[in-house]
Amino acid sequence: MDEGEFDSVGEFWEWLENGIGSNFFKDKTRHLTDWELVVKLHAMIETALNGAIVRHLDAPELEQIIAKLDTVGGKVEFAKALKIIPKSVAIFIQQLSELRNFCVHDIRNFSFDLEKDLDSVKPQKRKELSKAINRIIGDIAIDFGVHKLQKELFTCTIYIMATIRGHAIKCDIRDVKKKLTDLDAEAFCVLHRSTPKES
Repeated sequence: MDEGEFDSVGEFWEWLENGIGSNFFKDKTRHLTDWELVVKLHAMIETALNGAIVRHLDAPELEQIIAKLDTVGGKVEFAKALKIIPKSVAIFIQQLSELRNFCVHDIRNFSFDLEKDLDSVKPQKRKELSKAINRIIGDIAIDFGVHKLQKELFTCTIYIMATIRGHAIKCDIRDVKKKLTDLDAEAFCVLHRSTPKES
């Protein structure tokens, strides 16, 4: 890994901490329960989507409205339409949202275990989730010292965060280009401003 790549990774972690407000990926010492993992990954993705949509539209006044939208039917649909995320990511977020809803809408699910309980959510749930994961990362999973399904959820979420970070960089470039265009227009006006003739 060269120095430039290291800087990019460092900037990505910094963006997660400062831009999204959380980076629990860096703390490999604390093992999350499956319930915590599903809820935190979903919250992280949802927060990132909120910011990405507002940034894309360049409309900070919509921040509260976007935040109130349903995740799958609202934010994900906006993000797909605006090409912030690809279809594969939208499908994964839908699967994660269903898991998150299962976890949080019934106190009996606080002890949710991905490996043991996933099949009880819906008969096809494990298959649907595996298919969504494979569309994003295939057989690659970053080792966080946890079981396979947690590794895959972590890895997919990092991929999604990197995708949203890439979109934020595109917005930065768009904003710089707009400023340059405005400066060019201003300079043109100054250069071509007619000066009154002395009488």
